[in-house]
Amino acid sequence: MKISMNAKFIIGLSCIILFSCSITGFLSYRTHLQLFEEEVSEQYGKANEQAMSTLDLRIQEIYRISNSIVFNSVIEKVVTNLMTKRDNLFDNYLEHEELQSLLRQIKLDEPYIQSVYFYDLNGVNYYFGHMNEKIGQLEPAIFEDVLRNVEQSNGQLIWLKREIVSPFNENEKTDFIIASRWMKNNRSLERYGLLVMVIDERLFAKTLYDLTKGTDSQVYLFEQRNQLLYSDDDESLLPDMPVLSSSVFVRKEEKGGFLYAVNHSTANQFTLISRASLESFQSKSKVLLNISLVSGLAAIVMSGVLIVLFSTSDQLLQWAEELAKQFIACFQTWQANMNNNVIDKTLNYIEQNYMETCGLSTVAEMFHMSVTYFSKLFKKETGETYTNYLTKVRMEKAKLLLCNTDMKMFEIASAVGFNDPNYFTNVFNRTQNVSPTEFRRLHQ
Repeated sequence: MKISMNAKFIIGLSCIILFSCSITGFLSYRTHLQLFEEEVSEQYGKANEQAMSTLDLRIQEIYRISNSIVFNSVIEKVVTNLMTKRDNLFDNYLEHEELQSLLRQIKLDEPYIQSVYFYDLNGVNYYFGHMNEKIGQLEPAIFEDVLRNVEQSNGQLIWLKREIVSPFNENEKTDFIIASRWMKNNRSLERYGLLVMVIDERLFAKTLYDLTKGTDSQVYLFEQRNQLLYSDDDESLLPDMPVLSSSVFVRKEEKGGFLYAVNHSTANQFTLISRASLESFQSKSKVLLNISLVSGLAAIVMSGVLIVLFSTSDQLLQWAEELAKQFIACFQTWQANMNNNVIDKTLNYIEQNYMETCGLSTVAEMFHMSVTYFSKLFKKETGETYTNYLTKVRMEKAKLLLCNTDMKMFEIASAVGFNDPNYFTNVFNRTQNVSPTEFRRLHQ
């Protein structure tokens, strides 16, 4: 088949444009990678340092609370009375009530503290204040583990991560942070008991979320004895950790290259290590190459269209139209995949953070979108507004708590993301056509 002059011209021009765009894109891609280690490493190191500073404040708050318990003469007196009046049930009840009153402020100061326990030197538990229904008495094996770790300490908090079985369902296991220390007499400084606090992992997870958001990243928090305390990674696949000194560096591993940021707190002797796969950053750099190639294809299409406008060949016009249709179809497929990815991440974010603020503007900002565009996209893909979907998830979680726990209404409201219990009740009434109290009565 004989190729017309117009076709030859378009083919030649296409090759020149595509070659030029490919070279430009490749050079931009390589230049961006060269700048990566210097610029991105600095940003990643600062993010790690900022997270460590925030963690320091949270850890210091736990220390402050433990000091307010350990060095409180009234608490010491009540706990000592509990240990000496073991057979007097009425006196024990009064002592427990007084302790509850004294420790009530803890729940307000630090809601991530789930339970507080007081043991004597023989390991007998005389009090536990349960602020979380999923936690009962500590299992003997866990207490022995705690005691073994605290035994050689001089009074500082000892941190552990342990799995605790729910008292209501032996198959339900949850990881918690345990912080414990000796209780000492204010005058003689002799030990008279052991304080054990069970803490929700979100104390750390919430602060470290930004380090892993949007990239293939992991975080590892080590306590003062260099024992792993928290990680969002599968601990069975824990990599060999680098030397625990503050620095930022790139290290090659079996799964590829990783950027590490290590920060050590001199105040609490904790060490935070975060690492990010270089592939996640390199894939973003490849966007430059892809943009250049897409620009080249677009230029080819436009050139072909212009030539066809001055051509009398119907076959050439048909070829240009088909090429344009293929380009548009590829772009629409790419855009659909991007939208689906955004919605999937949003639904997952809501499921994990429904108890927090979860504002529409916050989620839109995560994906660098305007609130208006994100709202329209969410409704288009899910069939309902973002606010309605978030409310639906919160109501389902609230119904589970109403059916399966004895938590008070204000506690349930807080647990599902409502700061105002009255507003929670109004929303529940409006969406479920029944009050929370009546729902609990009907389903418990």
